[in-house]
Amino acid sequence: MNFMYLLAFFILIFIILLVKGYRKASNNHYKYQDIRSLLEVLLNRGLLGATLIVSERKTKNFLQYAKYFSDSGDFGIKMDFPKAEWSAGYFNELQNLLSHKSIAFKLEKPSDENGLEFLTVNFNQDIELAFSVTENLLLDIMKIEINTVFNAEFENISPWNEVIRTKEQKLLSNKEGIQTLKRDKNV
Repeated sequence: MNFMYLLAFFILIFIILLVKGYRKASNNHYKYQDIRSLLEVLLNRGLLGATLIVSERKTKNFLQYAKYFSDSGDFGIKMDFPKAEWSAGYFNELQNLLSHKSIAFKLEKPSDENGLEFLTVNFNQDIELAFSVTENLLLDIMKIEINTVFNAEFENISPWNEVIRTKEQKLLSNKEGIQTLKRDKNV
């Protein structure tokens, strides 16, 4: 009888851990259409060095965006697309697409022989352009399925609903942040 209770206890623990693990994994899934709002978060709430990496769950494919601050005080977002083993087939197609649409880009050559070449597109603050290029890259060039699930990872993003306009700007204090969230009805 004690064996049955012990077995039932372990099965219950296993089920709880399984459900918790599933919830954790499922909290970070986006469709390609969600990338527009992720880019807005990067542009508005990104601090100095802020990045967004959007990756397909089942492949090595990823897109990499960063927020920048210029010396003149402007800020915006850019995409850095690597010419890596997984992306080499898409690299020239993306370059052709950008040229065809008259969208400016730069080819960043590595400083050493083993470094990766990058195609960099500066979107400034134009979220629609950033999303349009992303959509063309994903659907037309990479040929992803419309229901593909993506993970998204941010780095150096303010947790508060605030716009970061300068590279010197720091995060709101906890008290200011909570007031901002309450004002915007996010608490």
